[in-house]
Amino acid sequence: MSDDVPQHRLILCFIVTLLCVPVILYLSPFWPFQLWTNQHWLADMGLHPRGDMIARWSRQFGIGPFAILIWAAVSLVLLELTQKIRR
Repeated sequence: MSDDVPQHRLILCFIVTLLCVPVILYLSPFWPFQLWTNQHWLADMGLHPRGDMIARWSRQFGIGPFAILIWAAVSLVLLELTQKIRR
């Protein structure tokens, strides 16, 4: 592999990674913020203000005990995809 990656691609990869981190945290049980109330329009769309969306979605399909494993796999895939931008 070549280490002479153009500067604009590195900046793009950095920005995409920075945008993915809050998404990964929101999907996880580690989201520390409550950004809106339960009466907000985002809550009406099914986005819970306290995050942990993978656990909520996996309980609907009966695979709730595997939520943290699913979150880890989704996180790895998202970070791998952001790394592909660099190449």
